[in-house]
Amino acid sequence: MSSQMNNTFNDPAQNLSLQHKGSALRGVLAGLIPLGLLLLVVAITVLLTALARQLVASSGFFVQQQASLIVLIAGLVYCSRLSFAS
Repeated sequence: MSSQMNNTFNDPAQNLSLQHKGSALRGVLAGLIPLGLLLLVVAITVLLTALARQLVASSGFFVQQQASLIVLIAGLVYCSRLSFAS
């Protein structure tokens, strides 16, 4: 009988503990998902910048510079839109 009473007293505490762990995990994931998206967009922007520079490599330095600037600005604008949407 006493073990049954101990189980009934421990069950709410265990439930509460599991709820805190679940909410903490949910909070961590909610914080890491936007960070992961931001890192993904930055990586894609860097890759697109390198690709744009290779595509216009024969055109000269100033064309490469303009192409890189256009891609980086587009990536920055997209990142800022992502951060404001969250």
